[in-house]
Amino acid sequence: MKYAIFSSDRNPVYKEFSPFVSEAWRQIGIEPLHIEVSERSDFYTDRVPTSSQSQMIRVLYPALQPDDNFITSDIDMLPISIN
Repeated sequence: MKYAIFSSDRNPVYKEFSPFVSEAWRQIGIEPLHIEVSERSDFYTDRVPTSSQSQMIRVLYPALQPDDNFITSDIDMLPISIN
């Protein structure tokens, strides 16, 4: 499977991008994967700010699914197709 992985913490400035970015990735045939880091997530630690954890998890998460393909993106970036 092909995934576009992006992440955020609970900051509403970035979290609100998720539906739009997800739909844009679907339009070009790539399944979006949004990981939200918060105090309730499995990835949370109180020693690192959630914004930093959000940046790290999108780089590290693909190791959990080595048979899939991932493209790493930011939550505030829309993909475009030049077909």
